[in-house]
Amino acid sequence: MTKASPRIPPELHSINAFIRHADKLGNDDPESRIVAHYCRMHAAQEGMLYATSDEGKQYLSELLDEVESEMDAVSIITPEESYILCRNHADRIFEKADAEDKKRKFW
Repeated sequence: MTKASPRIPPELHSINAFIRHADKLGNDDPESRIVAHYCRMHAAQEGMLYATSDEGKQYLSELLDEVESEMDAVSIITPEESYILCRNHADRIFEKADAEDKKRKFW
């Protein structure tokens, strides 16, 4: 689970999926760690638009501290390589969901 508060404030519900996916990926291997970092970074950027309460701002502060602490670990590859890793990860998720949909008959 993320070091930031485990309970995401209601005003930040739009970042919940990114935080949970980052937590699910964990830090077991370098690729997962990088993808999780970018999920958290995206969540922090999105959250800045919606954090209005003290609780929301505190959550984002903790999340940003976590993103900052990960910078050294993920800086071992270039932004372009990070993009490719994240894109490949997203493609795998899509392909898995697409295969599940094709197994079911909706019509």
